[in-house]
Amino acid sequence: MIGDMQRIQYVDRLKGLAMLTIVFGHCEVIGHLTDGPYYLTDFSKFAHLPLFMFMSGFMVSTIPDKKKIIVKLAQFLCPFFFVGYAFTIYLNCSFVDFFSDLWKHGYWYLFALTELYILLMPLRYNKKDNKYKQFASDIFYFFVIYIALYICRYHISEPLQNIIGIPHLYAYWFIFFAGFLCKRYGLANYMEHNNWVFSIALVYSIAIRLFSTINIIPKLPMFAMDLVLLYFFMKREKANTMVDNQLAFIGKNSIDVYIFHYFFVANLHLKLFGDFFTQSGNYLLEGIFVFILTLIIVYLSILIGTILRKSEWIKNIVYGKFIS
Repeated sequence: MIGDMQRIQYVDRLKGLAMLTIVFGHCEVIGHLTDGPYYLTDFSKFAHLPLFMFMSGFMVSTIPDKKKIIVKLAQFLCPFFFVGYAFTIYLNCSFVDFFSDLWKHGYWYLFALTELYILLMPLRYNKKDNKYKQFASDIFYFFVIYIALYICRYHISEPLQNIIGIPHLYAYWFIFFAGFLCKRYGLANYMEHNNWVFSIALVYSIAIRLFSTINIIPKLPMFAMDLVLLYFFMKREKANTMVDNQLAFIGKNSIDVYIFHYFFVANLHLKLFGDFFTQSGNYLLEGIFVFILTLIIVYLSILIGTILRKSEWIKNIVYGKFIS
């Protein structure tokens, strides 16, 4: 059984992988690298945000109480407001534009994650006398929230939905809660010693990618892919290669990468390169080019965060560390 301290390694590595694919995809799309199908971002679109949401739920060790929610509110909403609004000013937009935009100019994830944590709170008051009744109760609660979000999705005005972020909550409640359940009921530990779970998830993921028409449960492939990646990184827990260490390093600094990479990506104008890659069909070269660019942006973002954290005032206010 993998110990708690060791688990942090594979969690950080998965977060690092997710963050790399996020920046990679943003370099391609926001940087206008190509106007055609984003062949190289197909996997990242399939895996990056679902993986990050899955790991966010997976890292919930206990259902948050009021004190923990306040801490999480500070840690998520402080960078959301301070850095997100700074980026909004950089884009020459107003605070109203920032908050009324569904995507919050890219910073929606922190806002949505705050809301998802809050949605877990009622589970503290839903305790059963055995794990089977508890699991059934948790599943029932999942569907209650999912149906409520579905109703909101189609019966609330679009401007209000954008402010609250209902489409994001509806899209990612499943995968976030799946990660939470995996940790709560020890599926990761079970899967580590029972390869059949991994095998089914892998075969299903491949089949869905090859035969998309058989996908009758839209969000299930995301979960299957996340289980595959979780298993793979758990098995590499004791690995000490440069790649593993750098993924862990990026994962530990994922908040810096997320909040600062937009400032770099917003200045990318790569259409000329995109036209060349599209006309030549050299997608391997395009992949190498974007990957190098991604690494530069990722490490520059971490550097900025490291410098800013030297100031206790900035660390407390911008990163919400004034509450612990």
